[in-house]
Amino acid sequence: MGLKFGTSGLRGLVTEMTDKECYVNTKGYIKFLESIKGVKDRVAIAGDLRESTRRILKAVAKAIIDCGYEVIYCGRIPTPTLTYYAMKNNIPSVMVTGSHIPFDRNGVKYIKIEGEVLKEDEKPILDSVEKVRLEESYLFDEKDMFKEFDINLIENKDAKKNYIERYVNFFGNCLIGKKIVLYEHTAVGRNLIKELFMEMGAEVVCEERSSEFVHIDTEKVSGIVEAKLKNFSMKHNPDAIISTDGDSDRPLLADENGRFLPGDKLGVLCCKFLKPDFAAITVSSNDAVCNSLESMGIKVVKTRIGSPYVIDAMNKAEGKTVSWEANGGFLTGCDFIIQDKKLEALPTRDAVLPLVIALVLGRKLSEVIEETFRGYDSYSEASYIENNDEGCEQYTAEMGKRIVKSLTPQGKEVDFRLKARLESYFSKEIVKVNYVDGFRVYFSDGEVIHLRPSGNAPQFRIYSVGRSPERAREIIEETKKIIPLIIKDFIK
Repeated sequence: MGLKFGTSGLRGLVTEMTDKECYVNTKGYIKFLESIKGVKDRVAIAGDLRESTRRILKAVAKAIIDCGYEVIYCGRIPTPTLTYYAMKNNIPSVMVTGSHIPFDRNGVKYIKIEGEVLKEDEKPILDSVEKVRLEESYLFDEKDMFKEFDINLIENKDAKKNYIERYVNFFGNCLIGKKIVLYEHTAVGRNLIKELFMEMGAEVVCEERSSEFVHIDTEKVSGIVEAKLKNFSMKHNPDAIISTDGDSDRPLLADENGRFLPGDKLGVLCCKFLKPDFAAITVSSNDAVCNSLESMGIKVVKTRIGSPYVIDAMNKAEGKTVSWEANGGFLTGCDFIIQDKKLEALPTRDAVLPLVIALVLGRKLSEVIEETFRGYDSYSEASYIENNDEGCEQYTAEMGKRIVKSLTPQGKEVDFRLKARLESYFSKEIVKVNYVDGFRVYFSDGEVIHLRPSGNAPQFRIYSVGRSPERAREIIEETKKIIPLIIKDFIK
């Protein structure tokens, strides 16, 4: 069984990502690019710091070489750093990363000359992969690993250099006088981000570099990470604490007190600085985000979850356009000119831009956040259940999709029977349900629950909105008790 596309790229267990799978999928991708005249003579590649990444990079490189193209190996760098370099040089790229998921998994992200692979590209890519699969079996042993193969990847450092120049040329030494704590863990951008922030004038204090892979989900920050942020604040008295996920395309930001700012709200701070005409955000974003943007005169569209969806909406909009997801990865759909300096478009998730902007808005970060969201007393939380949780042992990603379909009205008419079923689970009056991605349930007391199955993992994602951070967490815990009941009823 081949690899599947998730919300962004192909992902799977490392045991599933054999040499054959990585080779065949990449060769199929290159053949797809040839069919749309999307590749000339070179392809850029890079990877994150996972142990499995080195082997996968070599399989990806061999596929590209066997298709007759030169490989430009950009090293272990952030996904947006690779993408920016490739787009500037008018070449496609491939990033080997599992992003924020655990170390026993990995992924391959394909990026066209003009930016990320979109949902409309997935079927023709997979069709191309299946044609290649029939042709290449002789290269591999019974475990689908190369019989004989090795390659020496020599690092080209231009991507890192170009990425740093993008920010230094635009922002200059804007961070002079700022003290920043960088939570390094195993973020692939830890060295680059330190160098960049120091070049912009900040004092950077590094904490907790790890050699064993740490998976950080910036949309679902654990209590352990929250405690670290508080500890860093008390220990160093910084202006802010920053970090990223594994491939450094999703930011993590805490104010001077160690209070985490969710990524959907972080995007609003970016808009205060960039002043775009249009923003595409995911339907899982806090409603305070949409209200804040509209109060600034920004047109807002909510999409399904995943960067391909916000990119598609951004590409169709006019004027100065941006987009982001609830994980904080920020995308610019056009160049921005501010005080005669140009910030070039980067239509892929980027962690650095929102982190820098949050620190140049002036005053204490906590005060900037308070001013921005004053009057919008809603707070978000995110979590999930999976098939090793009690009552969810039979749950699969496919089952999740079928559950959502069973609770979604078919056709244009509102199905009051389904609404009543949902009310029976939550024991609260429902005033509205949004079915853009999973189902987002609005209750009469102003609280919100959003349930969405993962595309390729046995997880059911849970998003909540409450009147306080504590209440948002309580809603999550209450919903974790309800989902096993929904699964049980579905199985019956």
